Amino acid sequence: DKRLPVLFRADKALDLQRVLSLQKDLGFSLIVVNLKEGWDVIPKIKTSGAKVFLSLGLPEEKKEEKKDEKSSISPFTDSLERKALEKRRLDFVALHDGQAAAFQKAGVPFGFSTLSSKTKDIHSNLRRMIRAGLTEDQALAALTTSPASLLGLSDRLGSIDVGKVANLVIS
Repeated sequence: DKRLPVLFRADKALDLQRVLSLQKDLGFSLIVVNLKEGWDVIPKIKTSGAKVFLSLGLPEEKKEEKKDEKSSISPFTDSLERKALEKRRLDFVALHDGQAAAFQKAGVPFGFSTLSSKTKDIHSNLRRMIRAGLTEDQALAALTTSPASLLGLSDRLGSIDVGKVANLVIS
């Protein structure tokens, strides 16, 4: 009867495209959970009115390798293909890191999902998103007030106030 929103986990852009098409056909209220690759679909999300929870799981950053003089050098190591592949990987990581800032810039409200993120990586992933253009205040809102608002619970959750549930984490 369309009184309650339907939650869909849509990690990739293709999943999201399918869900948005289904939403358009059936006319239900949509909450997209754990979105990892939504930067190309921001305009469609904005017009659909879907609520979004972006994944706090990011692809790993490549660690700097120490060059060992004794290590064998592969002919593939310095190839153009290898360099092009590494550039593509770095560009993809940059898209992930900058996704929250892109949603913010487009005016699409979002919260964060920890569904597929490792607990030990959450803080460093937030820092990566901040380095990619999200402000600290926007990151804090995406963890607190924005999810409460998106879920229609801001009268009870999302901020520290009289009469609200207060779940505090101090680190």
